[in-house]
Amino acid sequence: MREIRDEPTGCLKVGDQVQDAVRRGGDLGRSHREAVAVRASGDERAVEALINALKDESVREASAKALGETHSPRAVTPLIQALGDEKSRRNTGFLDYSDPDPSVATIEALGKIGDPQAIGPLTQAVKDNEWAIQEAALKALGIIEDSKATEALSRQLSVEFPKIRNLALTILKDKKDPRLLGLFRAIEQ
Repeated sequence: MREIRDEPTGCLKVGDQVQDAVRRGGDLGRSHREAVAVRASGDERAVEALINALKDESVREASAKALGETHSPRAVTPLIQALGDEKSRRNTGFLDYSDPDPSVATIEALGKIGDPQAIGPLTQAVKDNEWAIQEAALKALGIIEDSKATEALSRQLSVEFPKIRNLALTILKDKKDPRLLGLFRAIEQ
């Protein structure tokens, strides 16, 4: 990746570099690696550039993945908005657009950041028609260290879909939360 330097200061212009990397399109894996490398520089402008790149559907997936790696709370609201945008695109009858990957990447990013603001949108994502999205949302809820996330997972134990129930149970067991022992005993009986 080429370095872009500000002539007067010699400082790396990270925001420009990220924008350039994620806008190249086509090779999302390469763009993602470049975005993560720039993110690793610790420059907050990288987060802002990645947030701006979420608006571009052609690089949304790579941008979401890189934002997840930043663990920046600043990214939560834009990621939630991007998740809503993706759901709207997939649910319209006018587009033949059913690729769940951008939504999955966005959900995974929200999980990695671990902000409780994401619990509501993640709980809604569990109700999606795509298993990949449901699975990612359940796993993201399992990462968030908040009692509301645990409650959201516990509610999934009573849904009619066995895949969702079983994954929610597995995630809850992995949490090793002593408050859940009674729940597990009741389920096993």
